[in-house]
Amino acid sequence: MKEGYKDTIEFWQKTFEPKDELSKGRDYRKDTGVIDLEKGIEWISSENGKLLDYGCGNGAMIQRALAYGVDRIHGIDICENAIKQAINVVKEYHLQDKASFEIGGVEALEKFQDCEFNGVILSNIIDNMIPKDSLRVLDEVARILKPSGKLLLKINPYIEDNKIKEWKFEELEEEFYKETSGLYLWNITEEKLDMILDEKFIIEERKEVYYEAHDMINRMYYIRKK
Repeated sequence: MKEGYKDTIEFWQKTFEPKDELSKGRDYRKDTGVIDLEKGIEWISSENGKLLDYGCGNGAMIQRALAYGVDRIHGIDICENAIKQAINVVKEYHLQDKASFEIGGVEALEKFQDCEFNGVILSNIIDNMIPKDSLRVLDEVARILKPSGKLLLKINPYIEDNKIKEWKFEELEEEFYKETSGLYLWNITEEKLDMILDEKFIIEERKEVYYEAHDMINRMYYIRKK
């Protein structure tokens, strides 16, 4: 998985460099303050059972899912520093029996059994990966989800051409860019997303999540496995 993701890993390693305020003492079980995001986490958590957060970062959404009563949740991320922070927070709040973490990419999904999970979280991950890897992740998610299992999917807004030029994104292939930060962007239209998901999933609801602090909107979807 590390092939092709050197800049991505470096970006997130720097973002999650060890800092006291991020690695200990911060209670991620507190409300995020983003209303529609909270509703989404509550929706995926109401399935209870066993959840997976692929691309979990430092575990912020995992903490909220635990606060909503999830029995068990596993987090995977390619960033070692982020996983270390997630583990530290879980230890501080004595939740090791409910949450586990590992460093890894899409290949980490292969070890899970068919229909093992009640729900999966993909938050700002499939649109920040190489498209072929994103499609592989979605295939694996369809495999490991139970019948009618839930998928909470969150992606960036669609970026118009004028903004792509203004922000100096490098076009790598059609609809796929590299940002100046080094991160990838798969600029997915609603029509493209529908086509990708249609074979194995049903979109039950579409939401817009507004982040007031950043004056930014994300697209979020309540999805079930067919």
